[in-house]
Amino acid sequence: MYSLALRQLFLLSLSTIALAQVDIANEYAIFRHLLPYKEGRVLVKAQDLASIPAILETADTIGATLINTFPIVPGLSLFAYNEMIDVRDAINAFNQNDAVLYAEPDYYYYPALLNDPRFPEQWALENTGQTGGVANADINAQSMWAISEGSPSVAIGVIDTGVDYKHPDLMPNIWRNPEEIPGNGIDDDNNGYIDDIHGINAITHSGNPMDDHYHGTHVSGTIGAAGNNGMGVVGVAPQVKIAACKFLSSNGSGAISDAISCLQYFLNLKTRAKNPANIVATSNSWGGGPASKAMFDAIKAHEEQGILFIAAAGNSSLDNDSNNTFPANYDLPNVISVAATDHNDHLASFSNYGLRTVHVAAPGVQILSTTPNANYGSLSGTSMAAPHVSGLVAVLKAQYPSYDYKKLANLILAGGTPLPSLSGKTISGRRIKGADSAGVGSLTCSNQGISTRLKPNSSSVSVTLGQSIFLSTKRINCESSLENLTVFSDANESVILTDTGLSGDLTSDDGTQSLLWTPQRKGTYSLNFGNNDTVTVKVKG
Repeated sequence: MYSLALRQLFLLSLSTIALAQVDIANEYAIFRHLLPYKEGRVLVKAQDLASIPAILETADTIGATLINTFPIVPGLSLFAYNEMIDVRDAINAFNQNDAVLYAEPDYYYYPALLNDPRFPEQWALENTGQTGGVANADINAQSMWAISEGSPSVAIGVIDTGVDYKHPDLMPNIWRNPEEIPGNGIDDDNNGYIDDIHGINAITHSGNPMDDHYHGTHVSGTIGAAGNNGMGVVGVAPQVKIAACKFLSSNGSGAISDAISCLQYFLNLKTRAKNPANIVATSNSWGGGPASKAMFDAIKAHEEQGILFIAAAGNSSLDNDSNNTFPANYDLPNVISVAATDHNDHLASFSNYGLRTVHVAAPGVQILSTTPNANYGSLSGTSMAAPHVSGLVAVLKAQYPSYDYKKLANLILAGGTPLPSLSGKTISGRRIKGADSAGVGSLTCSNQGISTRLKPNSSSVSVTLGQSIFLSTKRINCESSLENLTVFSDANESVILTDTGLSGDLTSDDGTQSLLWTPQRKGTYSLNFGNNDTVTVKVKG
């Protein structure tokens, strides 16, 4: 009965509704398709507090009862009414009252990003034991997304086999070059590549980074598959821009020179005068070759422009402290080397590790992500772990835009969850975590400290008098560097590690305290790095 009367009243009176009220009604989709809402409830905002009695009179006409008010929004009230009344009719009845600023359904909200149909399979983001693993052996993505999902103003460069930039679950987050006109066959931005709309192919020196393998597309989905779009999976950073550089061929191999071309391309994008891309990190899920000074120098050039280099630690079950794996083992402040964990929070059986060389771990076993031609698939490897870190970097940069690469890197390490399986296996001993309510998590880091020796690798060193030794330690509390560390002091000599960028320290304020130390006497020194960690140095004549 109420519904019919109110429908008639609405049709007769629609032309008399104040323009502002119509605009508000349209803004809240009153006459469009309604999203799910609580039946029998409507939120009403009064023009001012003096208008509330008039609104109560309108409520009486439809049998609605005031059940709550909200001091945080003065004049906002929640009314309950007979659920048989169409919500549109209830809203229109209130909106015809000049005392009402707006009325709207009591919409339902849901945990973020749960309408990606395969999200429940992504144990790395939220682990409930759905794959037979341990609940909470994940990065706690939903708590993180409640704070930040990333930002379209933040870009990650994916250096890999290319990216299927036409994949429907990636398209919303694929970077687009605003300085290039697509399809005109001209190098509009004069960077050496024609029509580089989404990145480049360094092998063919073209502007088409399409993936003809699968690896780079899978990596990209882990970083930033679009969220809440009703399809497939979601990335660690549901809002991000992914710029592609293909240097690995269809058979999965690539030359150092082409990788360097990728680094050069992204450096140019970040530093160009017009419409620079905010490249905060590159994701590098590849390795296996020997050390390259050229590659080292190229990565260092990225460090000088504040770009992180996220590297897979390798898949040979080796200790990188004694088995160099590149590019993960380049000793540069912007390199983050990533091991892999499984759904039980164990170090993956295939994963490389290293107490002095591998920084942190991330999920990397049976990771579901995007693959070319609108497909999806699961892969395992430190290749799958590294993009979890790349995605987390993007989320952190969106939340803390003023933070430089040093603070972002420190938050990645310190914000993780300490795991017994990683103790003695990585610098941090932690698996990455986005956020939680207990001070753990990169976005919610509170009093999470790391203090561990980096150099020398051995606990016993022999040198001759006049020979120098490089000493280094990682000492951070969340994003911040800790104070200088004195590892030895007597009446004649003090050995102090500093974070000043001087005396052998590579970079100031990055949380790594270092010293290129030359012992002043023959004999034995006992260097105390804290946490019951001592290094014996024997100096011979």
